[in-house]
Amino acid sequence: MVEQTTIGTRVDLRGVGLHTGAEVRVSLLPAPVDAGVAFVRTDLPGRPRVAASLRNLVSRPRRTALASGAAEVHTTEHLLAALWGAGVTNLEVLLDGPELPGLDGSAAPFLEAILAAGLVPQGVEARVLAVREPVWVEERGAAVVAWPAERTTVTYVLDYSAHRPGAGGPGSPLPTQIVDLAIDAETFSRQIAPARTFVLEEEALQLKREGLGRGASPQNTLIWTRDGILENQLRFPDEPARHKVLDLLGDLYLAGGQVRGRIVAVRSGHALNARLAARILEECGERRELVDAAAGAEP
Repeated sequence: MVEQTTIGTRVDLRGVGLHTGAEVRVSLLPAPVDAGVAFVRTDLPGRPRVAASLRNLVSRPRRTALASGAAEVHTTEHLLAALWGAGVTNLEVLLDGPELPGLDGSAAPFLEAILAAGLVPQGVEARVLAVREPVWVEERGAAVVAWPAERTTVTYVLDYSAHRPGAGGPGSPLPTQIVDLAIDAETFSRQIAPARTFVLEEEALQLKREGLGRGASPQNTLIWTRDGILENQLRFPDEPARHKVLDLLGDLYLAGGQVRGRIVAVRSGHALNARLAARILEECGERRELVDAAAGAEP
């Protein structure tokens, strides 16, 4: 039996949001059985709660964002991936701004904080979403598929060769990468959690023009130029593909539990990941409204 799990004590983090550039303080607190994961906006009147669920998914470019009423929480995927990796199912997340901190651009600081707080099994069976029949989603040359398997494995194919000019395409500085990993706590900690977010230089400039990426820098984002990575070094030769696996796991966690199955993704992003999570829920008999919510997400 996979048990529901929370953390042993409160842990605090602070940093700058990758998109807002604003300083934010975050506290992770233990939560009771069946509470799930909920974000609490302490800076808003009434301290509104936003559950980490597909039903709260909203369309925001280049990040996974959730909303309940007027309260929004952005860039949740790195923390959610860390919760997947640690096996945490019940957690309260207090934050005093609209976006989680980017920290070093990976899930590793979140995972380290969670493990430092201690894991507390709660004696009640956790929800595991076992894929029973093959399911898939695809759009504009990107696809992600899942089929039954005894353990979770992920293959990700990162390919920017078909992207539009100025953001990849033929001659893209970012080479095609393939990563294939069986996912467990140790593999996640060593092989996935440290992988940092990345962007092509042309994309970074466009994001700045759109008012996004205000907190991104060479210290928390791998910026790929025609001459190589800007002011940084890779932690893995295929670090971008590993980060895509990180994002995929974080997005799938919005289904309400760990997905168990064989997953293969080709050029998928946040929107397609969420749609796969919704299809898995639909295949498990969940309500159609969750599928509709995921279908409205943006990459």
